[in-house]
Amino acid sequence: MPRLPPRGFLLTPHTPADASNSHARLQVAAASKLLANTLYGYKGYGLSVGTMITGWDKAGPQLYYVDNDGTRLQAKEEMPYFSVGSGSTYAYGILDAGYRWDLTDEEAIELGQRAIYHATHRDAMSGGINNLYLVKPDGWKKIWSGDVNILHDRYVAEGTTAAMMPPVSMQRAGTAAPSPAPAASGAGAAIAGGVGAGAGGAAPGAGSA
Repeated sequence: MPRLPPRGFLLTPHTPADASNSHARLQVAAASKLLANTLYGYKGYGLSVGTMITGWDKAGPQLYYVDNDGTRLQAKEEMPYFSVGSGSTYAYGILDAGYRWDLTDEEAIELGQRAIYHATHRDAMSGGINNLYLVKPDGWKKIWSGDVNILHDRYVAEGTTAAMMPPVSMQRAGTAAPSPAPAASGAGAAIAGGVGAGAGGAAPGAGSA
């Protein structure tokens, strides 16, 4: 059995064509391909991997899904987001209901948080601490890190659940949406505009940021 790469190994360009341009920033597509090729080499050895690679490069915002079989999928217009983990089907329900290609950062915050919360609330294998990031042309930014129970307390205080988010179309059309109660003290706001983390994590795709 071949040696597995160390945990947290770094993906770097290693072909002769890249050698003359070793200081160039690795493109998101290339990084996802390197990871997919590495994982494919260990296909059948019992690895369990589901990951998303995101970034903003010369081609614009990019999002890829890569799993332990070496499967590699790119987010596109007809499939603009991914959800990974045992609770992913619950997260997809929220993403399917609330995703639009022209989401603002603030709307992506709310959608990403609610999708992750819904997955962790309904799936016994998901939960714990979530780390949420926003990916923009100038790089990534960690926006929030906290226990998903904080999100639960926030939604209870608002009198809503993950699936009861007021439609953005109502808000934009000027229709009065239900006024939520003040959020629980210390709940704060988080963002998931580019990548989510954790079991059942969700990431709106390229058009969301």
